[in-house]
Amino acid sequence: MYLDRLIDKNFLQRKLLLPASHQSMQVVVYELGITNIYTTLNSDSFNCVIGGDFSQLQTQRSADHIINFYKNKNQDFTWYMPPSMWSKEGHEVLNKLGLKNVQCMNSMIVSLDDIKVNVQSTKYLEIKTIENDQILEDFSSILELFNSNANQYYQMVKGYIIRNNNLKCYVGYLNKIPICTGSIYINKDIICLYDLITLLPFRRKGFATQMINFMIKNVKKNKQTKFVGLQASNEGIYLYPKLGFQKCGRFYLYSFG
Repeated sequence: MYLDRLIDKNFLQRKLLLPASHQSMQVVVYELGITNIYTTLNSDSFNCVIGGDFSQLQTQRSADHIINFYKNKNQDFTWYMPPSMWSKEGHEVLNKLGLKNVQCMNSMIVSLDDIKVNVQSTKYLEIKTIENDQILEDFSSILELFNSNANQYYQMVKGYIIRNNNLKCYVGYLNKIPICTGSIYINKDIICLYDLITLLPFRRKGFATQMINFMIKNVKKNKQTKFVGLQASNEGIYLYPKLGFQKCGRFYLYSFG
């Protein structure tokens, strides 16, 4: 449960970071562990609600209020239930309010001392940190293929990405063509990996591992860090145990379907 909570906290802080810095986006923290992040975009990737203690009646009322908020705006969102907060009761309440469990993500963690990186690709991947508009555009263009409105979202928050010390975003280039992304978010005790995406023609060739290797080298510069965490899809869950990651829970994602 302790490791679950480390990942949960990092995930929440990562989701909050950019919207909380932008004047047109809204972050509302409710009682009993619910956080609503509204970006103004019609996107179930960027509009999200996180958590909630559904054993309490007040949480159910807040959930009803939030869902009606998005219905009235005719906008999509995703409700994330982290491993430390998911319950059968919460699942049933969200179902009754019209949300369906559309995806599960696997929380995985490894001690920084135990992480293993074995780069198998013989092709060199050039990895750049987002530090100008062109690299940011390359980053968001890859995410746009999987997350609707990514280009618009990252244009809105680009100033906060470049100057934030806790969030680092990267693009991997093969022969100057952007083919993969990754990012890290740093807080005390754990650094989590996000946005691990490789374009389909370049998958299973070792490029994702090269990206992870690059990020881990940067992680190890942080002397306070004890663990590295991530959320893996059912496809990605087969890659990460080779690097030493172990499954420690599941994120449940709910939406209107």
